[in-house]
Amino acid sequence: LMKRKDAVIQSVLDLETEFEEIHLIDLGDFTDGFNAETTRGGHKLAQNMTNREQFENAFKFKTSLLIELQERFCVKIVNHNAINCNHSADLDYIVNTSVKDYVERYGIEVINHEKFLDYYTHYNHAFILSHGKDEKHQKFGLKVHLDNKGMVLLEDYVRVNNLSGRITVEKGDSHQQLIDECTSKVFDYNNYFAFSPPSGWVQTNFGSSKSGFNLMVINSKNNNKQLTTIPFNI
Repeated sequence: LMKRKDAVIQSVLDLETEFEEIHLIDLGDFTDGFNAETTRGGHKLAQNMTNREQFENAFKFKTSLLIELQERFCVKIVNHNAINCNHSADLDYIVNTSVKDYVERYGIEVINHEKFLDYYTHYNHAFILSHGKDEKHQKFGLKVHLDNKGMVLLEDYVRVNNLSGRITVEKGDSHQQLIDECTSKVFDYNNYFAFSPPSGWVQTNFGSSKSGFNLMVINSKNNNKQLTTIPFNI
């Protein structure tokens, strides 16, 4: 985990770009369940850490990542966390609230998004954040390939919240990456890799899968954005 943290920092350095701000987006299931169950209960998870070990490792990872980014780049650091998720909502809330209290003394901003869908705007860009499944109701959430039900939900959300400019839906959950800029005329629909390697259960039932992260550079003067995908080999 800490090797992957170092890879993230190095990849940002490799861009050789002067940033105004750096935003770290966590799309949920940061930890993997509580008492080896998902949020709805009844679904046992083959975990290799206790609740306490999960908290300790997650807290260490995220605080060190945020602080090291600030030290390396000397710019404003903002962390957005989609904590309404199906594996670990309460534990993610506990971890990220603790992280928030700790890193704010360094001037780092942490925003914990507790709604299934939430958004923030930055210049001419709007980002809708969602884990993809919620902590209570959805056994089947937003799909990797956007269907009509998901399209109606998201386009209504854009309309009700008066979002404009370049709109990007950022979604986790599926552990599959699909960048879709065509299905909706209103927004781009981005599904991302999992940051963690596939579990034994995933490999047994679905085969091995890639893991990694993405870097998005947006332009403050127009709608342009550049997405770079970095799969892990560690």
